[in-house]
Amino acid sequence: MSDSKGMILLVDDDPAILLSVGDQLQFEGYEVVKAESAEQALERLKKLKPDLIILDISMPGIGGMAFLKQISQVAGTMKYPVLVFTARAELDQFFAHTGVNGFLSKTTDPETLLKEIDHIMAKRNTPGSALAAGAAASGRRMRVMIAEDDARECEHLVNYFTRYGYEANGVSNSYAVIETAVTHSPDVILLKYIMPHVNGPAIAAMLGSMPSTQKIRVVLYDGSGVHDGAATYTNVRSFVGSADDDALLKAVENTLKG
Repeated sequence: MSDSKGMILLVDDDPAILLSVGDQLQFEGYEVVKAESAEQALERLKKLKPDLIILDISMPGIGGMAFLKQISQVAGTMKYPVLVFTARAELDQFFAHTGVNGFLSKTTDPETLLKEIDHIMAKRNTPGSALAAGAAASGRRMRVMIAEDDARECEHLVNYFTRYGYEANGVSNSYAVIETAVTHSPDVILLKYIMPHVNGPAIAAMLGSMPSTQKIRVVLYDGSGVHDGAATYTNVRSFVGSADDDALLKAVENTLKG
């Protein structure tokens, strides 16, 4: 299909899901290949290279978990983008710490499912994502350090960047930013503007003044809307005036390719 939005491998043992979701995706312009089991999906992958795999977890045979292991790479990422689509909604936290690109319960409404699919598909060819994937294929993922004092938000961002193929870790205070930057040498630091003790711009300036950290790219972000993104910040490659996931990911990607 030359005008297809991309190829999706839909893996589910439920004929009703294969029919309803498959028809929905085809109507939206995707090319859909179906597999009724993990074993059949692995056979499909010998001949096909899908842009996305939508995967059920609870299936007879080897099942979805073993399938993920089969398509995982040394760095912990997947050979293909994967959206886990399962009735087992309680597994969401488990999959937040894996290399899959998304997780949805089968109770999700069709519009939300399509938005998530479109979101994942839109990311597959972005320069930063390709850079991260290339690093993973070579055995090293691009390293992102997230400096965020809100523990829940920090964990969320770490999980979010991990899903997109990055090696992400979080720190919660100003002093830990400097120490971790020296010991872990991240490729980029995603730095919150307002941090305990020392604010983000001052931390960025300190990083730029130290020989061991001055080459680390810094992305400064501020979800409060108070600070001026047009201002000049020492040793800051990019400023994001929100804490929106997509905006932060795009800024990191653009910084890494620049």
